[in-house]
Amino acid sequence: MKKTIASILMIGVLVSPMVAADYKSLDSEKGSGGYAITAFDRNASRKVALGGYFDTEFISKDGSSTFRAHRLVLETSAQLHKNLLFSSEIEFEYGAKIAGDSTDTDGELKIEQVWFDYRLNDALTTRTGIVLVPFGRLNQLHDSDVRDTTERGVFAKYIVPTTWSDTGAGLLGQLEFGDVEVSYEGYLINGLNAAPTAAKGIRSSRPGFKTDNNENKAIVGRLGLSPYQGLVVGVSGYTGTYDTDGDKSIGMFGLDASWKNGPAEVVAEWAQIDANQETSATPQTLSGYYVEGRYHLSPAWLKSGLPDFKHPVITLFGRLGSVDLDTSVEDSMDITQYTFGLNFRPIENVAYKFEYEINEEKTDATDNNAFIASIAVGF
Repeated sequence: MKKTIASILMIGVLVSPMVAADYKSLDSEKGSGGYAITAFDRNASRKVALGGYFDTEFISKDGSSTFRAHRLVLETSAQLHKNLLFSSEIEFEYGAKIAGDSTDTDGELKIEQVWFDYRLNDALTTRTGIVLVPFGRLNQLHDSDVRDTTERGVFAKYIVPTTWSDTGAGLLGQLEFGDVEVSYEGYLINGLNAAPTAAKGIRSSRPGFKTDNNENKAIVGRLGLSPYQGLVVGVSGYTGTYDTDGDKSIGMFGLDASWKNGPAEVVAEWAQIDANQETSATPQTLSGYYVEGRYHLSPAWLKSGLPDFKHPVITLFGRLGSVDLDTSVEDSMDITQYTFGLNFRPIENVAYKFEYEINEEKTDATDNNAFIASIAVGF
């Protein structure tokens, strides 16, 4: 029955965009590239944009330091029609892998998201492809130039691992009831494909994009509510099986909030994971949270000292995050992390970041506190 319902939902989402539209053949030999189809043939009358972001980091800890070329992300979007949107994001991490170079073990080239939207109205849009899983805030708002901190924190490493993408189809939209705004986003996806662990949470459970490891599909979604300008609260849920037989399930429940008032801002997330045990070593319940405060300053001396920039900003921030990767062991957090620092933005999408990170482990404590600096540029 569950498989039948899932199949009906998937067919409905995929078929709904099939409407009559103007069609231009691409197989004419008179195109820009003759019989070779070029981007000019595809997009002669359409709006196409290329953007992205990159970051370079400096990390000092354990008595050593290094520069780290972390990311180059290229984003391509095409507005095929006022109601039809294509978007993609490809990430080159640590320089990406070099073919034939056996010494390059960290680099990675991956598709982070690629999807197609058919918008019926503000309240209903279908989306199909590789999507960012809509659980909480940070997984979808993870871009380096958008975040005030360099590091994403332990919550985003183990509990809701950023970046978490999956293949599927679903719906999203926004509704207004007077001054109250309600948003939603939900998908049918392949789902996590491995049990959580007490060492990595569900970070290693994230799936590939080729096949589902079982015949069951997962359901994930987030509902957001903004009762007034400056406040957004959200609730997220996930349910699906993770083993090849489709017998073991994972359920997740999360809350998030964002509050802004003038220069002050607070964001927070909490989530809990409940899993059927695959082995005795599989944790049944994991949980975590973070709270991050920010204060944005644009003093007169900064503006006068940088007359070429209209609105330079200095942001002070602090974050507390904790994770418990197996709540049955002890009633305490496995890792607690404190991060505080500042960043400077001459313009909104360029950030020079400086922060100090303090890590406290319940067991196997190490001297891994770190000073971290980076530059993040969105373009």
